[in-house]
Amino acid sequence: MEARWRSGALNTAHHAETIARHVAAVPGSIHSANSAGCHRLLREGGAVLVSDAAELTELLAS
Repeated sequence: MEARWRSGALNTAHHAETIARHVAAVPGSIHSANSAGCHRLLREGGAVLVSDAAELTELLAS
């Protein structure tokens, strides 16, 4: 849910991407440093935007 610009969460997301796992991100406030990593993943295409349970279910079903 939160990931700073450099964080263990981002490291895990990048590792998941390399082994062909789904990576999803829930964006937070654009003013929060704790959301910068999620925004970065979304912007760079490394994650899919998820804003509710239905979207997460859809992603996991694919």
